[in-house]
Formats: sequence, structure tokens, C-alpha cells
Amino acid sequence: MDRYRQIHFGFRIPMVTLPIGCLFQLISLASPYWIKIKISSLIQSVDIHLGLWRACFALNNAKPECSSDMSDNPDWFRATQACAILGLIFAVVAMVSLYLKNCSSFQNKALGLLAMVSSFAAVDKTVKAESERLNRMSDTRTIVGSLKSKTDLINSKLKDLDTQVESACQTYSSLSVSVSDIRKRLVNAEKELKTVNKNQKTYSEIVKKVTLRSKKLTKSTKQVKQMMKGADDNCHQLFNFNIRGGVAFLVSKRLQPFVEVLDIPSNRITEIELNIPDTPNIYLISVYLPAVTQSYELFSKEVEILIDVYNIYSTMGTVVLMGDFNCKIEGPRYTLDYDKRSDSFRSFMQECNLRSLHLETNGNGPVCTFQSYQGEPKTAIDHIIVSIENITICSKIQVPDEHMFNTSDHKPIRCSFALSDNTNFVS
Repeated sequence: MDRYRQIHFGFRIPMVTLPIGCLFQLISLASPYWIKIKISSLIQSVDIHLGLWRACFALNNAKPECSSDMSDNPDWFRATQACAILGLIFAVVAMVSLYLKNCSSFQNKALGLLAMVSSFAAVDKTVKAESERLNRMSDTRTIVGSLKSKTDLINSKLKDLDTQVESACQTYSSLSVSVSDIRKRLVNAEKELKTVNKNQKTYSEIVKKVTLRSKKLTKSTKQVKQMMKGADDNCHQLFNFNIRGGVAFLVSKRLQPFVEVLDIPSNRITEIELNIPDTPNIYLISVYLPAVTQSYELFSKEVEILIDVYNIYSTMGTVVLMGDFNCKIEGPRYTLDYDKRSDSFRSFMQECNLRSLHLETNGNGPVCTFQSYQGEPKTAIDHIIVSIENITICSKIQVPDEHMFNTSDHKPIRCSFALSDNTNFVS
């Protein structure tokens, strides 16, 4: 302890700092974390760690792989390595000289001088190595910044490419669906062609059949009486158009003596009373409610008139509603999402216990009766409606499927009514 106190103060600092400097030099020689670089893209990311004597690479955050092969380094890097080695050697020499001087006579000036020179040389080489390293680190950061800018540019191009690939995939998927749909259509067309070939008729046969049908129709129209109203009678600007809407009855002349036309205050509702002796009265109401192209207020007004008419005549006999209601009605064969029109009409049907015949389980043929020429979804807006108590008197309920002579966008509905407990039916 007395010997340590006698050591000159100028030698105490190197004795403490030199071991620390040696330690840091050794760490710098062994560590690969001299420069750290991280490059990432949409495809992969790379972590690069560069040291004086080792280089490590980690791909996509995996375990790093290190290499000690530094043979391809530039001259400045080799100079930095040399300065670091010389700095370490001088530091070790200075440290050894200091301890030898301290362990021998304090008057040994040669060892003291050697220790001082070695210390200054170690500091000089270390400072030069660190200076060169810092300068090159700045240059390296500039290069890394440029590399990152290029990487960002590549990332943006890869994103655009990814967007284009995704768009191409969607297009391919759409084309696949279209091709599949075309194949199905071709298969259906082949089936229809085979059916047509089986039932093929010559032009003359079709003409003969149409002529025969028109003769029968002309003959049958002479045997019926027409009762009709035009829904646009109050809209004179439509009188020059070929297409007009309304309601009508065609009644066989055989039944004409038993039919009476009732007065209804609406151009969209007409009613007849069928009063055959020994049978209950039947009131047939033909309806053409306003289409969706017209206001809901007009539709609601006509529905109110229809409700009043039904409530009056349902106390006097059997009431049958029929026609184009221009609103969807639910039944066991048909479910729907209610809109404002359908919801208001449903309230009327629920209150009076009404049912649409062709939507019941004993109905035959298609459920939807309307298909617009514009190709919109099919809907069930044409109905024959009776109370639930009178469903049993109805039979042969049918919606005929597509027919070559039906040029309307509506399908007809047919059924028969039993006038009494015997087998007499009226269609």
C-alpha cells in the first residue's frame, strides 16, 4: 500500500485507463456490431451487422449467419484494422511497461519513458482508427440511405404489381364464372334444341293450327259478353297509345242472365254478382292496382276502396278478388322481403283471413306470374284471392307455364269454383 501511494500521479491514470482501453479494443475486434443495417421489402427483410473482423446476416428475422472472411474489404477498411491492431499492441506494451516499472525501482527512467511512448502511440493509433471508422460510417450511412430509397421505390412498384396481379386474378375469376355460365347455357340450348327437334312442326302445320285457334276464338267471343273499364280513362293524353291498362270480365252468354254488373267508384276495380238459383251469391272483383311507377298514395287510395268494397259484399256472399295487385303477397310456396306496398296489403289480408290460391300447397305451376321485358327479377303480383273458409270450393288451381301464344309479360291463373255441393263448377 505504501508502494502504491508512492507511485507518481501521472502513472496512476494510464494504469487505470489502459486496461479499460484494451478491453474495448478486444470487444471491437470480436464484435460484428460495428455498423448495423436493416433493409426490408414486401418480399423479405435483411439485417446486416458489420464489424472489423466479422460480418453477420439475418434473413427475415432468422438466426444470423456470421463470416470471418474479410478478404474483399477495401484499403480504408484494412487501414482501420491495422490501426486497431497497433493500438491494441501499444496499449498492451504500455500497460506491461507501467507494471514492470512499478514492480522495479522507481528510478528506472527507460521503462518509464517506454511506457509513456507506448501509451501515447496506443492513444494515437486508437484515435486514428476511431476517426477513420466514424468517417466511413458516415459514408456508409449515406449509401444505406440511398439503398433504402431504392428499396422504397421497389416496394411501391411491387405494390402496383401486386394490385395488377390481384386485378388479373379477379378478372380471371370473372372470366371463369362467365365461361362456366356459357357452358351451362350451351348445355341448356342443346337440350332445348333436342326438344324442339322432337316436337318440330312445319310452318304450314303451325299456320293451320293458328288459323284454327283464331276461328275458335272468334266463335267463342260471340258466346261471351264483355264488361270492362280503362284505368286511364281520365288520362286523355294516353288515348293515342296502343298500350292501355284496365280491368275486364268475359262472361259466357250462358251465365249472362245470372250476372249483374255492380257500380264501383274506381276505374281500377270492377265487380260482377253471380246469382244462380239455389246457390249462394258469388261476387267477383277484378283489380288493377297502380304500378310501382306511380305514387304510393294512389296505391293506398285504391286499396282503401278495395277494402270497403270487400267489407260490404263479404257479408252478402262469397267474394273472390282477382287481377294484378302490383304488390307481392306471401304464401306457403312463396316468401319475400316486405316493402311498403306489400306490408300495407298484408294487413288487409291478415285482418280478413285471405289467401292467394296459386301460392297455396295445392297450386300448380310457377309461383311468379310477372317477368318484365327489361329482364328484372320475377315476382308474384297476379293473384286470385279468397277467404280461408272458401279455399275448399276451389280446385284445379294452375299457372300455365311459358306458351308460344302468350305475348304478355304476365302469366294467367286458372281455377274452378264449386257453385254447390254437386259437381257443377264454374271456371
